Amino acid sequence: MEWAFAILFALAIVTQVIIPSFRGGTLFPYFRTKQRLRGEISRNREEIEALRVQMELQQLEQKLEREKAALWDQQLQNLREGIDIPANQTKQNKQNQKKERS
Repeated sequence: MEWAFAILFALAIVTQVIIPSFRGGTLFPYFRTKQRLRGEISRNREEIEALRVQMELQQLEQKLEREKAALWDQQLQNLREGIDIPANQTKQNKQNQKKERS
């Protein structure tokens, strides 16, 4: 049992200290790999969140454009009918104006 521990310890020293020292790398590359992978995971999660926000922004911009187009269509229709009603009036206000004209 003691020999097994000693062999494992020696193997760890060789693979994590001696070999990286000869190659000019960092000591304990096993732990650095985990750290690097955690950093990549964190960056990927941030990119995913940024893409979600960007998609939501695009959807809201499209909705805004549709709403603007609908308001312009409504105003154009009102002008064609000879009724000059601002786009921000409610249906109730429109009905009240129609009643007053009659």
